[in-house]
Amino acid sequence: MRTTVAIPCYNEATTIAKVVSDFRKELPEAEILVVDNASSDDSGARAAAAGARVVREKRRGKGYVMQTILETVDADVCVIVDGDDTYFAEDVHQLLLPVTSDQADMVVGDRLKEASSVALNDLHRFGNRAILAIINMAFRTGFQDVLSGYRVMNRNFMDAVPLITGGFETELRNASALRLAEAVDAEQGDTVIVAGDLNAVLADDAIAPLTNLVTAPATGFELTYPTVFPVAQIDHVLARGATVTETRALPRTGSDHLPVVAYVDTPWS
Repeated sequence: MRTTVAIPCYNEATTIAKVVSDFRKELPEAEILVVDNASSDDSGARAAAAGARVVREKRRGKGYVMQTILETVDADVCVIVDGDDTYFAEDVHQLLLPVTSDQADMVVGDRLKEASSVALNDLHRFGNRAILAIINMAFRTGFQDVLSGYRVMNRNFMDAVPLITGGFETELRNASALRLAEAVDAEQGDTVIVAGDLNAVLADDAIAPLTNLVTAPATGFELTYPTVFPVAQIDHVLARGATVTETRALPRTGSDHLPVVAYVDTPWS
């Protein structure tokens, strides 16, 4: 079974050679691939000197690096680990076992139990646990660490996962917002109401092409997603040529979003 260790890397010249060497020691038959995300230091050169194959991804963002990894790796199993020496290479065998024995398509390492204060400071630890608790409560899951950079996945997972994220933005969401903005701008009517799930908060610059053309409600800040424990306002009612005076979230239905009622003053009302 062919294995590749893929290491995302951005300005990690001080640690990348050690990470490459540590995984070479644990998995001597594996390919070591370092994806250098346009580092400004000599991370790529140090990784190559340590024996890794280096691929450069000029587009900044972890999502773009992951796209490159999925497009480049042709092995049966891929180990993904950050290049900052946060994770122990000797743990890779525990992560590999459920995947190589067909018990799982992907295994995620858990940093939160044993990570040192240097690798994961108190603020980051609190943030990780808060996000983890929200996800587990909202989706009734039992994850231990959803943000870990230490993962193992099989060929089925690599072929099936639709990765569309570049950095911390979603390209499909942004493109949809731009097309919606173009439609609003082209609409010849005096009054336009935009209502729905924009998958973004109004302050998100990514949907600015749309929010620059319409106005938000005068009052009301309703958290609408997810229904079990709402933490985000991503469902909106916006207007051009009218005034949304108030919005309110309604009791939950069968959807994973809370319904929203809006009060709108129009020129003819």
